[in-house]
Amino acid sequence: MLVRVSMFVVQSPMIWESCHWANALELACVVTLLLCPATAVVDQTKDLVRTMISLFYIGAGFWKMNTSFLDPTVSCGTIYIASLLATFAPEGLLPPWLVTAALGS
Repeated sequence: MLVRVSMFVVQSPMIWESCHWANALELACVVTLLLCPATAVVDQTKDLVRTMISLFYIGAGFWKMNTSFLDPTVSCGTIYIASLLATFAPEGLLPPWLVTAALGS
């Protein structure tokens, strides 16, 4: 874990956003491993990791709220939902207006 944290520190800021998030989580775990007894590591880190993951997902959802993501003609979200509907939804449950809305036509 410490090697990966060091690698991300050396490569920063030229790393993916998810690498920054993973680095923050792993750094919190490394610090806890160094400061707490081995039997208490999970109890000491579970609330911190849960809070960090929650904030990361809230941030990712917030950053998706932009004009490009909300525009069905250029958003990857419409392609994703259309492929899910085509794969998993029975054909009788897909009214034409829903297909049209999902494809952005």
